[in-house]
Amino acid sequence: MKRKIVKVEAMEGQPYLIAVEFDNGNIILLMLESKLSDPLFAEIEALSNPKTDGERVFWINGASLTVDEIMGMLESGNGG
Repeated sequence: MKRKIVKVEAMEGQPYLIAVEFDNGNIILLMLESKLSDPLFAEIEALSNPKTDGERVFWINGASLTVDEIMGMLESGNGG
């Protein structure tokens, strides 16, 4: 069963660190520094908090991460 994202927020003063809460109650802290080579992610410091539609985390400029991408970042050590 694929997890759903229920809440996401950037940590205060650390726009490249987000807290992602899943429908099973687990919360992960995800560092986005590995994504900064992507121009869309390089802009997120100046943007408002990320949002979620349950399937992905996204910002108003089009940067986004799916649940699978988030899990892949954690498994590879590039996000936690």
